[in-house]
Amino acid sequence: MIAYYPQHLHAQLEKLKQEFNEKQDYVAQFSNDDLEALIMKIVNCDASELRFYTYSLTRRELACIASYIPINGYKVKRKNLLMLFAKSDKFSYFETIYKGWQNNYKKRFFPDDIGAVIYHFQGELKNKYHLDAESLLKWMSLPDADFKVCRYVLNEIKLKSEMTMEDCLEYIGISSGSKLGKDVLMRKYFVCGIEEYRKLGDSDFRTMLHPMAAADATAILRNFLEVMTPKDYQTFYKTSGLAKDCFGVPDTTKYNQTVGQMSEKAKRSYTAWINYYWLIEMFGSDARSQFWKNYIGRFTAKHYPTHNILAMEFENIVAIEFMEMGYAYLYDKQVFHRYVEMHIHRDITVEFKQYLNNQSQYLFRKKHGGNWQWDMANQLAREGIVRD
Repeated sequence: MIAYYPQHLHAQLEKLKQEFNEKQDYVAQFSNDDLEALIMKIVNCDASELRFYTYSLTRRELACIASYIPINGYKVKRKNLLMLFAKSDKFSYFETIYKGWQNNYKKRFFPDDIGAVIYHFQGELKNKYHLDAESLLKWMSLPDADFKVCRYVLNEIKLKSEMTMEDCLEYIGISSGSKLGKDVLMRKYFVCGIEEYRKLGDSDFRTMLHPMAAADATAILRNFLEVMTPKDYQTFYKTSGLAKDCFGVPDTTKYNQTVGQMSEKAKRSYTAWINYYWLIEMFGSDARSQFWKNYIGRFTAKHYPTHNILAMEFENIVAIEFMEMGYAYLYDKQVFHRYVEMHIHRDITVEFKQYLNNQSQYLFRKKHGGNWQWDMANQLAREGIVRD
């Protein structure tokens, strides 16, 4: 038969032995068969029989039942088992249930069952774990306790103190090494502010996202986009590549579906962040990269791998640059999409460059060199485009 004893049960029994000095009574192992038989009797008993068990069970039996309850290995209704502790004077039994639940929190309780026990010990919960009964009842009876605890810690404790997330969890009696504790530490990145991401850093952020399910990685990146600022484009430059894989690039179905569902703030952040990504990928840290960063929030970048071209689409015009130094071009948006884009897909590179130089109806062309940035900025200004 499978054993359902959590590891902390032995420590709990040892504590009882020391407290009551009844060592011989606790040395014998409580077998699985005995535990199952006892639990089945309690689960199936009526109210009068339950009162009998409340007063007749030994401390060792109560400790075993308290340790069993969060695990519920025999998949029984736990109401009668919990009622054993609803009028108990031993808060340690409830602590055993609370600690065990942290490693089995997906097996949530029915509010009516666990509520009586929680409210019975609400004074002890407040004094020792700084918790109100209502909050704990919600956590223990809902499937998304990790999210609920995470939001509570971030909003009710961490914002008002200098404690780490781990210390905040310990403050309310949740072990950071438990399944719930570990999940809460991960879930904070679904709801936290920008400072938590900055502490994590670009490399660790990517390391965390890589093995995640796509839905979880996307949810974290959505939250990141809501709280990031322009200075984070550079800090998290490499993570932007993962974001591009999650949300797609302009003119794709994936992009339209994912980015279309974002808030306006997140859309702007994503567009500028991906613009920054393409500027670095195409131009590194050269003068072109530095120049176009001044307009990072004004355009949407699109990469054409056929000729290694970066097109930067503003409201009414499109600027294009090759990866190598040479010329920068400005086009009316309609001309670009109607004619130039067709040649991008059709021509080989030599023919395409000849087309740009001789037949492409550009509004402005400037060779890199000298004070080209000044002339390009003036032309952009004439087109109604100013720096961010």
